Amino acid sequence: MNRRFRTKALVSTRIAKRKLVSFQMGNEQYAIAIGRVQRVLKAFTPHAALTNDRRLMEYEQEAIALIDLSALFLKSHETDYHYLIVCTIKQKEKLGIPVSEMPKILEVSEEKFEKIPAFYQPEDLPVAIEQIIHAPEGGLVFYLNLDRL
Repeated sequence: MNRRFRTKALVSTRIAKRKLVSFQMGNEQYAIAIGRVQRVLKAFTPHAALTNDRRLMEYEQEAIALIDLSALFLKSHETDYHYLIVCTIKQKEKLGIPVSEMPKILEVSEEKFEKIPAFYQPEDLPVAIEQIIHAPEGGLVFYLNLDRL
């Protein structure tokens, strides 16, 4: 058989995917880079109430600031929190994000990330919301840059 008629082996091209931790807040879905997440705690007890819906807690002899994203982003207060996403932010400080449901892992290719349309951006859209993601199962997810909280 002549070489030029042989079929070429299919070469699979790898599409780079980013791993994210996704969670529900109100009716919206949010995601953060998995590399920023240290752990997810099921039981946690916040302490001192601070201004701007922020609290403190101690975990493994470390102070962790908690931020209520529902108050910050949705201007409402969810109170039924069962999980805490412990993340690192600037200079390796710890930040806790209380959520009501167990966070999920998302694997999303770079082509699924998109800038937020300029027409959509209201003046009070938090600067931490950097992009939107077209989720694999459908719907939009807001991608958060924790350093901009």
